Amino acid sequence: MRTSNCTFVGKILASASGRPVTSIEFKAWFTSQDHSHPSLLVNCCDSTVKIFKVSEQPTSVNQMKLSSQFPIIAKDEPIRSHFCANRDGSCIVTGSEDSIVYIYDIQTVKAPINQLQGHSGIVYDVSWNYDESILASCDS
Repeated sequence: MRTSNCTFVGKILASASGRPVTSIEFKAWFTSQDHSHPSLLVNCCDSTVKIFKVSEQPTSVNQMKLSSQFPIIAKDEPIRSHFCANRDGSCIVTGSEDSIVYIYDIQTVKAPINQLQGHSGIVYDVSWNYDESILASCDS
């Protein structure tokens, strides 16, 4: 099954642009009515981070639909991104080849809400601690 810029077949996800997928993260968001909103965060080496909504259909393959896309600089390196849930809503945090850590609000899908500078090389990975009070990032 083909969906937007990625193809999902069984357990395989591939970029339609032919560029590598460098990380995948799944999160099931829950509303106040206890409704699940499963999402898949996908980094591709086409300078985008994509969020797909996963709908659980009674078929053998889940349906995915692109819900948002965020620009980053990632063409050659395996950059990783992660979901985070803060008090004001839901965000993603991502590394980038331009030595900056970006934080995006997934509800507004506009410019990053924060850009953390200070790395001297490509930011490959980022991660929050258990209560999201500390953000760790690593560069080359």
